[in-house]
Amino acid sequence: IFTGGGSKDPQDISKWAWKDGAGGLPDKDNLLDAYAARYTDDNGDELLYFGSDRFDNSGDAVQGFWFFQNEVSQNANGTFSGVHKDGDLLILTDFSNGGDVSTIGVYQWLNGGLSQVSSSNSANCLSNNLNSAPPAGTSDLYCGIVNPASGPGITNGITPSPWQFTDKSGNTGFANGEFFEGGLNLTDLQLGDRCFSSFAAETRSSTSTTATLKDFVLGDLASCSGGMTTTASTNGTVAPKTEVHDS
Repeated sequence: IFTGGGSKDPQDISKWAWKDGAGGLPDKDNLLDAYAARYTDDNGDELLYFGSDRFDNSGDAVQGFWFFQNEVSQNANGTFSGVHKDGDLLILTDFSNGGDVSTIGVYQWLNGGLSQVSSSNSANCLSNNLNSAPPAGTSDLYCGIVNPASGPGITNGITPSPWQFTDKSGNTGFANGEFFEGGLNLTDLQLGDRCFSSFAAETRSSTSTTATLKDFVLGDLASCSGGMTTTASTNGTVAPKTEVHDS
């Protein structure tokens, strides 16, 4: 979990601190799993998808996802390695009483602080049906949704989990609002050239961007990378002559 007053979104990663254990962490802010992936759709648009689950769905909560261009990791002494780079992205989402997502906003790190790219509370993004409102890649530039309390495949308010999961109440599936998924169309937001090395799912104590961070899940995201291929060809007047070209 995060610790220390410097662990806030507007602060650079070098100011953040972490410790083991969940002492003092509200159950609603306790992240258990998180994931992120980048895709290119049939239209050539660059899309980011991301999601997480949390230990409990009671009370208001705020969740964010950082996408870092530089590699970010944990140091054994309770600090983080890596620093922000202009263009790092932060997607923030507000939960209301464990229910539908109320707002979702996109920020970027610019000149040593947060700069808002866009925000929305579009009706499509408020849908609580994961099957009826694709998070991104259609008409929405970005969207975030949570699992509903009822619907196909849901039994007694619990959505089956595709991975091992147990919440505060002992459910092995997701109660309403315990699973979140979001999506972002990087191309339509003029952000398709960004290459992200790491991501972090996070929770905060309130909707203010200056609120202290609570919990996190840190992972790698090899969204784009350089490559080298070697081909051989015979050229020149003296045979055989082999030239090796890297491209």
